Amino acid sequence: MTKLTKILAMLLMSAACSFANWLGGTSEPENTKKIDGKVFYQITTPEELAWFAVQVNSGKTTINAQLANDIVLWNTEVTSTSGTTRWKAIGDTSTRAFDGVFDGNGHKISGLYVHDTLAANADSISRGLFGVVGENGVVKNLSVDNAYVYARVDSTKSKKRYGNIGGLVGKNKGTIENVSYDGTVLTYLSGYYSSSTSTSYYAYGYVGGIAGYNTGSVKRATVSGSVKHSVYSDYYSYVGGVVGYEAGGKSIENSENKADVVGKYSGGIAGYVYAAATISNCSNSGAVTASGSSYYSGGIAGYVDAAATISNCTNSGAVSGSSYSGGIAGYVDAAATISDCTNSGSVTASGSSYSYSGGIAGYVDAA
Repeated sequence: MTKLTKILAMLLMSAACSFANWLGGTSEPENTKKIDGKVFYQITTPEELAWFAVQVNSGKTTINAQLANDIVLWNTEVTSTSGTTRWKAIGDTSTRAFDGVFDGNGHKISGLYVHDTLAANADSISRGLFGVVGENGVVKNLSVDNAYVYARVDSTKSKKRYGNIGGLVGKNKGTIENVSYDGTVLTYLSGYYSSSTSTSYYAYGYVGGIAGYNTGSVKRATVSGSVKHSVYSDYYSYVGGVVGYEAGGKSIENSENKADVVGKYSGGIAGYVYAAATISNCSNSGAVTASGSSYYSGGIAGYVDAAATISNCTNSGAVSGSSYSGGIAGYVDAAATISDCTNSGSVTASGSSYSYSGGIAGYVDAA
């Protein structure tokens, strides 16, 4: 074998290994790198990424990682029935929230497949590439594509239960910046109604293309694909192209949604915006839909509560629902503020005994 032939054979073998499907194995990274005084594991394979997840989920929540190249978990289209290896979220519970730095370094992770159900003895589930990111956690400079993230939440005869489902992060308390997600995020919600006590135990779903539930900050995020709920009964779904439920954290800034969004509280950027949260310099071009009765849909946010603020945002996507539909927001609390926003998308509200629609806001509470 000539020297040239050997080189070609090695290159072909390397290429084959680079795009082989991940089968669930783990491997400790061979190299580390010191950046700004912190040690970062250099991630080069799916197995090394999985190893990193195992370390965080075993309690080493402050370790750091940087991608050294693109990572392919699965090299064909990922769907609900594709049979790919299931990913276990980094920081899988609130007690093991990721508090380190994960730097994608401009690279992407392809073929992410999450398919999980809330355990019978648990009150909540947080799923995505990351489950829970803590207050000191940072996820940045990362793209995820060819992805499918799904979780099911069933309430029981005695308690409400919750699902935080995001393409990148289920529940974010930290910082997410310069990221993108292209794929499907989906949750199935089934509550329980007790006929003997006439009580509903609702299943709650917080679903977002980037983060399901957010009390931290999200900056420069882009989402494509679809972000939706699949429901049975007795549920509340908060679904946003970028964030499902913005719980009065820091902010969502300079972000864009192109994905189709479906939920009870549905928004191109956020399904529900609470308290002193702010959304600024964001845009939506995806279709936003809220179906059924007493539902809320908005090009930027479905429901804007309390002292929340939306500014310098634009919507060009079609917005539709049964009750409250707005080009920027479906329902706006009296204490909330919307300023310097524009809408060019169609807005419709129909199918309910009371329906409100508007180019900017469907309904503004004057109380």
